[in-house]
Amino acid sequence: EQYDGDEDFNPFKMISDYKEADELLSSWISVVMDGLASSSFNKQQGDIYLLISEIANKWKPLLNKKHINIKLSGEKIIFNYSAVDIYLILNNFILNSAWFLENTSDRKIDINVSEEENYLLIKLANNGEPLNAKFRNNPYIIFDAGVTSKVNIINGGISSKTAQGTGLGLWVVKEIVDSYFGQIEILDKNDGFGFIIKLPR
Repeated sequence: EQYDGDEDFNPFKMISDYKEADELLSSWISVVMDGLASSSFNKQQGDIYLLISEIANKWKPLLNKKHINIKLSGEKIIFNYSAVDIYLILNNFILNSAWFLENTSDRKIDINVSEEENYLLIKLANNGEPLNAKFRNNPYIIFDAGVTSKVNIINGGISSKTAQGTGLGLWVVKEIVDSYFGQIEILDKNDGFGFIIKLPR
């Protein structure tokens, strides 16, 4: 329909914007609430690739809005897991990736699920900003509670920076991996950040 008035007050555009916002909010609520369902806390034997695929698909409407392409590869793997743990790991990495991809034009998140000998491998990577230089000598402290690489530059970047992250997200990921007696290996990347989670089967 046609509107000839001030474009800032175009009711048809407002309705379209509200509809898009509702869809994004619905997607976000779906991701969070599904991960917190009571059944998600119980360990179960199932196809972990299928679960990760479902989580990635729920994120797609939000990521598309940010022009972020999420790609999942791998294979069906039966594993004993708690769904809430997998949601927490994936949600944290995807949220962090969205933050660090802000200044990247071709924005990508890659997830790969595979197995090696007696281990389940979950590889998570993005092509955003690399790990901050202050972590180069000891990158694994990024998994310590209270440590964050998210900062906002203030005063034009001349005088100081202010911490933006809580420093709890990756610590929670590490706690989950430890509860499975697993390991985390940070990827050696120049174009972004990523790590491999190894969980014994």
